[in-house]
Amino acid sequence: MADVDYSKIGEDLEKQELDAPNGVPPAHVYEQLLAIYLLQNDLTGAKFLWKRIPASTKTATPELGLIWAVGQNLWQRDLPAVYTALKQEWSPTVKDIMKAVHDHVRQRALDLALIPPLVQKISLS
Repeated sequence: MADVDYSKIGEDLEKQELDAPNGVPPAHVYEQLLAIYLLQNDLTGAKFLWKRIPASTKTATPELGLIWAVGQNLWQRDLPAVYTALKQEWSPTVKDIMKAVHDHVRQRALDLALIPPLVQKISLS
């Protein structure tokens, strides 16, 4: 299976948001874009997107709140809470992206766990 270019998809979603009538795209655009920002570890972009999503869209689309809960926990660096928030039955709209977020978060955690042993091996002599 070919790798998905989430950067390109994110750019397309940003364009859809900008080109939307009255500046408000369909909810799935917000869902996917928010998830892609999390995947890219662009927590600032995710936070600003969350702030500009209309309250009515947030209310009508509960999954947006679930995606944002992942973002909030990433922002706070609360890894156990991130994993808990990721344990959802995601809709087909964001399922693949949220799986990629889960895999990416896990890989970053593993990479960070490997740093201390590597630093100990560095000799200053």
